[in-house]
Amino acid sequence: MLLLSGIMKKGTSKILKKDKGLRIDNQYCLKNKPVNFEKLSDFILSIKKSLDKLDDKKIVEIREKIENF
Repeated sequence: MLLLSGIMKKGTSKILKKDKGLRIDNQYCLKNKPVNFEKLSDFILSIKKSLDKLDDKKIVEIREKIENF
């Protein structure tokens, strides 16, 4: 939905799923995974850009699309 709306760029959901797995591993298994801080920084900036595109009207529009999905 967010990709089609132009809010997030392609590949963001895969990054989020991978990062979720790493967080779970680190939280429950105490595995220290290496972190690429340059990629992390770029990812955080891309999320910030996506958030900057959102306004109340766009949020309502996205919610309606999700509800009707």
